[in-house]
Amino acid sequence: MRHRVLVLLAVSASALTFANLASADTIPLSDRYLSDPAYLPLEGQIEGTTSVTMGDSRANIYDSAGAFAAHIYDQTDSIGQSLNYGITDDLTLNLGDTYRALDKRTLTAAGGGGCDTQESGYR
Repeated sequence: MRHRVLVLLAVSASALTFANLASADTIPLSDRYLSDPAYLPLEGQIEGTTSVTMGDSRANIYDSAGAFAAHIYDQTDSIGQSLNYGITDDLTLNLGDTYRALDKRTLTAAGGGGCDTQESGYR
């Protein structure tokens, strides 16, 4: 299932890229900076981003006396998609969503035992 989602996102991102090339605007690209935080797509243009994030972290927990109390191991995988459509040159519609494919936490106590929590879905 994960591979199907990634392939679908890659195909949609490619289709958006070709759609943008086909609808080239009359303003030279050198006059527009994509890294500008105030950047807006021009009227009728579509601009989008796709992100894949994979995270892995580990931490130790100590009590107030400094003795080891527990170990935490976190794993996260998420896929994000954002689309911007230029309604006018000064107004843009922004749509975005994130799918968390994996969000897992393992807590192991010093004396043994512990717990696992895991969830996934749209955020």
